[in-house]
Amino acid sequence: FSQSLRLDGAFLISDRWQLGGSLPLIRHALNRPGVNQSSTSIGDFKINGAYEVLPEWDYSPIRPRGYLFTQFILPTGKSIYDSTAPGGVDATGTGFVAIAFGRLLLKRW
Repeated sequence: FSQSLRLDGAFLISDRWQLGGSLPLIRHALNRPGVNQSSTSIGDFKINGAYEVLPEWDYSPIRPRGYLFTQFILPTGKSIYDSTAPGGVDATGTGFVAIAFGRLLLKRW
Protein backbone atom coordinates (compact mmCIF):
# COMPACT_ATOMS: atom_id res chain seq x y z
CA PHE A 1 0.00 0.00 0.00
CA SER A 2 0.96 3.63 -0.39
CA GLN A 3 0.20 6.66 1.75
CA SER A 4 1.15 10.26 1.11
CA LEU A 5 1.02 13.48 3.04
CA ARG A 6 1.64 16.64 1.05
CA LEU A 7 2.52 20.13 2.29
CA ASP A 8 1.37 22.80 -0.18
CA GLY A 9 1.91 26.52 -0.01
CA ALA A 10 1.33 29.53 -2.22
CA PHE A 11 2.30 33.17 -2.07
CA LEU A 12 0.66 36.04 -3.93
CA ILE A 13 3.56 38.17 -5.16
CA SER A 14 1.38 40.86 -6.75
CA ASP A 15 -2.19 41.13 -7.98
CA ARG A 16 -1.25 39.09 -11.11
CA TRP A 17 1.69 36.87 -10.01
CA GLN A 18 1.55 33.79 -7.76
CA LEU A 19 4.31 31.43 -6.62
CA GLY A 20 3.84 28.11 -4.84
CA GLY A 21 5.41 24.83 -3.89
CA SER A 22 4.61 21.29 -2.85
CA LEU A 23 6.57 18.75 -0.80
CA PRO A 24 5.16 15.23 -0.32
CA LEU A 25 6.01 12.68 2.34
CA ILE A 26 5.41 9.18 0.93
CA ARG A 27 5.16 5.83 2.70
CA HIS A 28 5.22 2.54 0.80
CA ALA A 29 4.76 -0.89 2.35
CA LEU A 30 5.01 -4.37 0.85
CA ASN A 31 3.70 -7.40 2.74
CA ARG A 32 4.12 -10.71 0.93
CA PRO A 33 5.16 -14.14 2.16
CA GLY A 34 8.87 -13.83 2.93
CA VAL A 35 8.98 -10.06 2.24
CA ASN A 36 7.91 -7.47 4.79
CA GLN A 37 9.30 -4.06 3.79
CA SER A 38 8.23 -0.47 4.41
CA SER A 39 9.81 2.89 3.71
CA THR A 40 8.93 6.53 4.39
CA SER A 41 10.71 9.34 2.59
CA ILE A 42 10.33 12.72 0.90
CA GLY A 43 9.03 12.74 -2.68
CA ASP A 44 9.75 15.11 -5.55
CA PHE A 45 9.59 18.84 -4.77
CA LYS A 46 7.38 20.93 -7.09
CA ILE A 47 7.59 24.67 -7.69
CA ASN A 48 4.60 26.37 -9.35
CA GLY A 49 4.20 29.80 -10.87
CA ALA A 50 1.20 31.54 -12.42
CA TYR A 51 0.56 34.85 -14.15
CA GLU A 52 -2.84 36.34 -14.97
CA VAL A 53 -2.44 37.38 -18.60
CA LEU A 54 -5.99 38.58 -19.19
CA PRO A 55 -7.30 40.08 -15.94
CA GLU A 56 -10.98 40.87 -15.59
CA TRP A 57 -10.88 44.47 -14.39
CA ASP A 58 -14.40 45.08 -15.66
CA TYR A 59 -17.10 42.81 -17.04
CA SER A 60 -17.07 41.87 -20.72
CA PRO A 61 -19.60 39.42 -22.16
CA ILE A 62 -17.03 37.84 -24.51
CA ARG A 63 -13.51 38.37 -23.13
CA PRO A 64 -12.32 35.56 -20.81
CA ARG A 65 -9.84 35.64 -17.94
CA GLY A 66 -6.53 34.12 -18.95
CA TYR A 67 -3.71 32.50 -16.96
CA LEU A 68 -0.27 31.21 -17.87
CA PHE A 69 1.29 28.73 -15.50
CA THR A 70 4.41 26.64 -15.15
CA GLN A 71 5.55 23.80 -12.92
CA PHE A 72 9.12 22.73 -12.22
CA ILE A 73 9.67 19.32 -10.60
CA LEU A 74 12.96 18.67 -8.77
CA PRO A 75 13.81 14.98 -8.26
CA THR A 76 14.38 15.02 -4.50
CA GLY A 77 12.83 11.58 -4.02
CA LYS A 78 14.61 8.31 -4.70
CA SER A 79 13.76 6.89 -8.12
CA ILE A 80 12.90 3.31 -8.97
CA TYR A 81 16.26 3.14 -10.80
CA ASP A 82 18.13 3.87 -7.54
CA SER A 83 15.98 1.60 -5.41
CA THR A 84 17.72 -1.07 -3.35
CA ALA A 85 14.74 -2.51 -1.45
CA PRO A 86 12.72 -5.51 -2.66
CA GLY A 87 9.67 -4.40 -4.59
CA GLY A 88 11.02 -0.85 -4.82
CA VAL A 89 9.33 0.31 -1.63
CA ASP A 90 12.01 2.96 -1.09
CA ALA A 91 11.22 4.68 -4.43
CA THR A 92 9.37 7.94 -3.79
CA GLY A 93 10.17 9.97 -6.90
CA THR A 94 10.65 9.87 -10.64
CA GLY A 95 14.37 10.57 -10.84
CA PHE A 96 13.88 13.15 -13.61
CA VAL A 97 13.66 16.93 -13.78
CA ALA A 98 10.39 17.93 -15.43
CA ILE A 99 9.04 21.26 -16.65
CA ALA A 100 5.42 21.87 -17.60
CA PHE A 101 3.75 24.92 -19.16
CA GLY A 102 0.09 25.65 -19.71
CA ARG A 103 -2.65 28.19 -20.16
CA LEU A 104 -6.18 28.44 -18.88
CA LEU A 105 -9.02 30.57 -20.21
CA LEU A 106 -12.12 31.03 -18.02
CA LYS A 107 -15.39 32.83 -18.67
CA ARG A 108 -18.31 33.24 -16.27
CA TRP A 109 -21.65 34.57 -17.35
